[in-house]
Amino acid sequence: MLKTMIVSCTILALGMSAGAYADDQPRPGKIVDVQMECNTIVGAFEVDPVAARAALPTSYNLALQPSGNALVYLQVSNCSGTGNEQQLGDFDLADAWLAIEGPYDVIDVP
Repeated sequence: MLKTMIVSCTILALGMSAGAYADDQPRPGKIVDVQMECNTIVGAFEVDPVAARAALPTSYNLALQPSGNALVYLQVSNCSGTGNEQQLGDFDLADAWLAIEGPYDVIDVP
């Protein structure tokens, strides 16, 4: 569910940025066409809350597990692709998310 919310927010942000140019104004800069093919693995790990707290801004609170540990989601991808029809070669991507306290409701994206 957390990943669905992150993807929804990303799609909303992209949609909002595309809508800013819907009135036929010229777009700044060059449009980049990137196509990637990736092999991805995702995992969730419990970590020491003191270490996780050090990586989090003070305005956020960790969502601790029943064990008292913090939860980290890790996504690692091995990719290859092209950008503007030029080979980008092989590259790796890694994303990590800390589970934090927040609103527990789901907002519909128009």
